[in-house]
Amino acid sequence: MGQNVTLSVGVNVGTEYATTYQWRKDGSNIAGATSATLGLPRIAGSDAGNYDVVVTNWLGSATSAAATVTVNATAAVSMNVSGQRVIAPGGNLDLTATTVLPGPVTYQWRKNGQPIANATGASFTVANATVRSSGVYQVVVTNSAGPLFGPAVFVSVNVPTQVRAWGLNTSGQTTVPVGLTNAIAVAAGSAHTLALKSDGTVVAWG
Repeated sequence: MGQNVTLSVGVNVGTEYATTYQWRKDGSNIAGATSATLGLPRIAGSDAGNYDVVVTNWLGSATSAAATVTVNATAAVSMNVSGQRVIAPGGNLDLTATTVLPGPVTYQWRKNGQPIANATGASFTVANATVRSSGVYQVVVTNSAGPLFGPAVFVSVNVPTQVRAWGLNTSGQTTVPVGLTNAIAVAAGSAHTLALKSDGTVVAWG
């Protein structure tokens, strides 16, 4: 996938005969494919099939033998990680791109669509992560045919949440338990407070 494929046909007639070409895929004409060569840039799974060409001159028409194009399911650019990754503050995440694109290639890593300075190798590390490290990371691999984007990796830095409380404290309802983190919801009554943690447990005080 992602590579360029060119099909061509040779015709054994003199140059004095006007010759036309019509390429077909699986028996159907390909719009605009009317020369002796057919280019399939950046082939994808939808390009797989049987290709032939109908050659016509004043003597009549002839159809070439079919050429079968099989598309390898291997992605043109793949990553060592995918989807969403959660890392702790101060942690590292190593990203590595692998490509099957032919010829010399260059790399440019991006975060939230913007190029990362000096991130031009096959690997990039999100190092010593902070909240500002969160975002969408992607690599752009370029060869002579142009750029190709790798799969996006969504990176989140898991910073523990803190619960703060203030106001009337007659029953200890604003005295937050020491070590309470990762609360995703809080509810309060006149003399008590509840916190729902990300693991599904509930902490109560007051």
